[in-house]
Amino acid sequence: MLWNQLRASAEQITNKKMPIQCIGLEFYPFDIKNTGYFYYMPSFIVNDLSVIPANMCAKTIAGGLHAVFTHKGSTETLGSTFDYIYQEWMPNNKEYEQSSNYDFEWYDERFKRLDPSSELEIWVPVKMK
Repeated sequence: MLWNQLRASAEQITNKKMPIQCIGLEFYPFDIKNTGYFYYMPSFIVNDLSVIPANMCAKTIAGGLHAVFTHKGSTETLGSTFDYIYQEWMPNNKEYEQSSNYDFEWYDERFKRLDPSSELEIWVPVKMK
């Protein structure tokens, strides 16, 4: 639903980076383990933040070290990739731990929605333990 709303308003965003790239930004509040709720922000990557439509907001993601995972296949199976990251890779990793309360999905020309050959990346901020 959020992606459909963003696509419907896409023409209002005049400074989109070309070729088109999108991010699905997830913010995890302190109580996510109890509630299971998080915040999701579908976004276009823009060249600058000088023109933000009135009904939208902008977020700058600081640079830094990220673990990057490639999800291959339909978005219908995206949950299994997140399960791997947070239930297997993160708890068992002896070198890195998550350094902030967000992650994001990176959508570029490899993304083909429900197509089995589709690819997207999941970026998780990390730091050395």
